[in-house]
Amino acid sequence: SVANLSLPGTALPGAVTVTIADGDALKKQIAQYVATIAKACTKDRFVVALSGGSMPKLLTGLLDLDVDWSKWDVFFADERCVPLVSNDSNYKACEDHLFSKIKGEKPTIHTLDTSLSPAQAAEKYGDELNSVGRRFDLCLLGMGPDGHTASLFPEHDLFRKPDGS
Repeated sequence: SVANLSLPGTALPGAVTVTIADGDALKKQIAQYVATIAKACTKDRFVVALSGGSMPKLLTGLLDLDVDWSKWDVFFADERCVPLVSNDSNYKACEDHLFSKIKGEKPTIHTLDTSLSPAQAAEKYGDELNSVGRRFDLCLLGMGPDGHTASLFPEHDLFRKPDGS
């Protein structure tokens, strides 16, 4: 596994590449990184976007650390328009692997309203993000085996220019 990690105060955020072959070591490294970013947040709320895939399992290392979950506002970077109980829901993956295991006060979790049309749900989700300051303190995105991230797939027709290139 490869993770790009840099901590607050480093000269080039995002420029440090750490190669970790062991899944448990990666989980601990990511947990420490996220906990450090969250603790360094000087705002009243720590606003984070999470992706699905293997990310919920990787974040379980946070359960072993002193994290003030009550300050967190959690959004989903690439949620699908499926019921929250669906196995295809990134919320469900995060709930099953992380949120349900938090002892004490839970984070504020912002979910997609799947009772609405996708366009209406996206607009409402945008309004929720606006209500907490319109920007993320941390956005954790994984990468699928086909190279996709945040539901953006390389070589997809949407990325082609009108001339087909």
